[in-house]
Amino acid sequence: MIPLADAADGARYGGKARGLALALRAGLPVPSGVALSPEDAAAVATRGLDDGEIRALAQLGVVAVRSSAIGEDGAAASFAGLHATVLGCATPDAVREAVRRVLASAHTKAALAYRAKLGLTDPPRMAVVVQRLVDAEISAIVFSRDPVTREDHLVVEATWGLGEALVQGLVNPDRFLLSRAGAPRSVSLGDKDLEIVRDGAALVEREVDAARRGARTLGDAALLEVARVVPAAEALVGGPVDLELAWRGGALSVLQARAITR
Repeated sequence: MIPLADAADGARYGGKARGLALALRAGLPVPSGVALSPEDAAAVATRGLDDGEIRALAQLGVVAVRSSAIGEDGAAASFAGLHATVLGCATPDAVREAVRRVLASAHTKAALAYRAKLGLTDPPRMAVVVQRLVDAEISAIVFSRDPVTREDHLVVEATWGLGEALVQGLVNPDRFLLSRAGAPRSVSLGDKDLEIVRDGAALVEREVDAARRGARTLGDAALLEVARVVPAAEALVGGPVDLELAWRGGALSVLQARAITR
């Protein structure tokens, strides 16, 4: 178990950890955390690490436990939506169970079928990232090049609450097309009728009040902030980038930085 900023070895700590480590080193606003190698993660899951060692993670507060498989979040394979993320863990037992869920997600039929499609024949090796959870008021996914048309503009999709609502396709988000400088080229406001928020140790879906459903999530200043983050993130991955972002109290956090998968 090492500080996330030290986990730039993707062959040992996986693609997600590597991307976040490089982002931290570049000064991007990434939440603090630790990285577990596959061996570390197995020790957590099987109580090879005792509760005292797990409790050290409590210094991070409530955490998110994220997959970081070897080969995940690369230019050729993203495993997007196939490996587990568990949000809102606040106790050693919750962290341990979340790590077990993440490890198990590498062996689902869907994940194994994806590996087979890409010709990945080695057994899956799952590393894990444990990060301070950002209780997001606004979440967004950003592509620094249009993933459909390949046009050289930024595509931003944003919604209220935690990003799980976006990842799971539960909302019709706001959609912004931006110039590379962050100037809006088009703005389409979605009907964001629900949000996912943390209620203690649980994540809950709640209805968004009528006033916010059609209200714009990201103003021009926030979009300029997105445009300022993109070049640094692209430099890390060596090309167009896929970002997950969150805002709490107006402060931006980078939750993921990976190459756009072919």
